[in-house]
Amino acid sequence: MAEPRIAIGSVGAPPDVPYTRVLVSHRWPRGARGNVDQWEPALGPTPESLSAGSTSEIATQYREALASRAHLVQWAARMAMANGVTLLAADEDEARALEVLADVIRVAAADLA
Repeated sequence: MAEPRIAIGSVGAPPDVPYTRVLVSHRWPRGARGNVDQWEPALGPTPESLSAGSTSEIATQYREALASRAHLVQWAARMAMANGVTLLAADEDEARALEVLADVIRVAAADLA
């Protein structure tokens, strides 16, 4: 079975891949209009979780939040398997957390197989 295709970037500098660009931020950033295909704020890390402290604490809180949004994670996994998905962050703080989301999507994609 094929691997899920997931790219990570920011609204200001999206990667040059032909995947659907999904903004996963709780706020709409200035200048995002042309770089975003879809906005899914519920997939993004909350501002509170980003200020949780250490990187491991942020990752733990984010994983817990994503577990309660399994239907969205599965949607993203299906998209990653079918056409690929680019996860976009609004800023550097969010961008650091997106690898957690990518890992959760990869696990969900494996479960779909």
